[in-house]
Amino acid sequence: LDAEAFAAAATLARELAGAPPAMPEVDRAAVPFADAIGRLPAAFNEAATYYGRGGTYAADNFARGPALHARVTAAVEPYLATHRPFLFQVNQARWSLDRQELAMLERRGEKGLAWHMRRMLRAAYDAAVHLPTYGRRDTQIDLAAFDAAIRSYADLVETFRASPSSRLADDRFGSERRCPRPDLAAPSKFLVELRELRDAYVKRQQVPLMWELRARDAMMDYHALWAQVVMAVQYDRACGTAPVGGGGQAEPTGQR
Repeated sequence: LDAEAFAAAATLARELAGAPPAMPEVDRAAVPFADAIGRLPAAFNEAATYYGRGGTYAADNFARGPALHARVTAAVEPYLATHRPFLFQVNQARWSLDRQELAMLERRGEKGLAWHMRRMLRAAYDAAVHLPTYGRRDTQIDLAAFDAAIRSYADLVETFRASPSSRLADDRFGSERRCPRPDLAAPSKFLVELRELRDAYVKRQQVPLMWELRARDAMMDYHALWAQVVMAVQYDRACGTAPVGGGGQAEPTGQR
């Protein structure tokens, strides 16, 4: 693990927890999460060196193994204990902010890139919350609710695909560093993943490994989509995109 990257993430989480605006639930959850991720690289990298190609584990007949395993467990358990509570609080805050921004955009008649992406993110989350942290063979989820959530998300993806917002035709923004081009195919990719997860869940008794692997990565896939949505919203703000279905042509968002 890249120790510098983990340390930077932990530092940023602590800084954001103390920065305005105050969001007490998110801030309280961020600090222990920052502490937890800061401890991961040392334990994992020590174990990786020991079990690596150098063959140290073979030379001492795994003598250091138990102590290393205990250190890895001691690092992982706080991460697992703080990861989901932190993400839950962030999602709660995101839900509130998304709802406010969607209402603002709709009042202005601006149904452009940010509007589409925020709607799809909410629907994607409604589907992702049905998925377990670990995909065991005996996992039980509400399949009818999961199917309904996938259908709702699919409808929004299709609406987005048919909109001009799904194509960033104005390439003059693409080369500017302040306007990194988001992956606008990300919502469609996540829809494919949700459908594959659904199939893997149905077949989990016969093919458990497929379900276990896909369920393990499900929330990671959701947060990869989240990152692309945030990038698209920032693109919209910094570079401006013409609203779709609104009352005429608006000025670039970044100039407001």
